[in-house]
Amino acid sequence: MKHFSALIFSFSFFLLGFGQTSSFVPKKDAIEIIDKLSNQLLSDYLYSNKAEIIVEGLKKYKAQLFSNQDLEI
Repeated sequence: MKHFSALIFSFSFFLLGFGQTSSFVPKKDAIEIIDKLSNQLLSDYLYSNKAEIIVEGLKKYKAQLFSNQDLEI
C-alpha cells in the first residue's frame, strides 16, 4: 500500500507538470516584472550596494528585451 501511494503521488506530479509545456513571457510582462523586482530590491534588500549591482544587471537584461521581439524562458 505504501508503494501504491507513492506511485499515485508521483504520477499526479507528472500530470501537473506535463500540461505546462510552453514558458513564453510577453515582453511587456517581462519588463514589468523586472521593474517591480528592481524597485523591491532597492527598497527592501539588506545590503544596498549589492542590490544596486543586481539592479544594474537587470537593467542590462531589460535593454536586451527591447532588441528582441519576445522572451522565451
